[in-house]
Amino acid sequence: AGQLADARYFRAFPDYDRAYTPAHRARARKLADRLVADAAHLSHEQFVLRVAEIAALADNAHTAIGENAWRKNTPRLPLRTYPFADGLHVLWAMPAQADLIGARIDRIDGRDIAAIQQELRRYQGGTEARRRVALLPVLESPALLQAAGISKEHDALTLSGVRIDGTPFERRV
Repeated sequence: AGQLADARYFRAFPDYDRAYTPAHRARARKLADRLVADAAHLSHEQFVLRVAEIAALADNAHTAIGENAWRKNTPRLPLRTYPFADGLHVLWAMPAQADLIGARIDRIDGRDIAAIQQELRRYQGGTEARRRVALLPVLESPALLQAAGISKEHDALTLSGVRIDGTPFERRV
């Protein structure tokens, strides 16, 4: 019921945000109407992604959902990442995953990080650099990646890449 109420309220958003081109505003309106029709049957993560996709049609870094929307009520891995020039690296981890600090993650559930980032770009507008940073919580969330059709499970991901010492790893987290 809450998602349906939120979707009904959000339906007017494309009419008020000036960043949309006429074509993108029309597309955003259609997606917002579809969101209202589907809201009661979507998971929390599917709902969040749909709202993000509508906002991202404005294609700027300012018209977007807040970063806390990615985190609230959504399972995340016990580690944090950051995209550097040479790839996605683990910056922080809980003690059980501490050996991955500094590691480069090349694949999630067998899929290449660059391909995943390309697929996720529809959920955040702006430059590619902004997208990579803003969408980090999505890469760290099995539930959001599953809702986007990228991962297999709601509460775990299989990460693979190279540890800071150069040794390869593959781990279900």
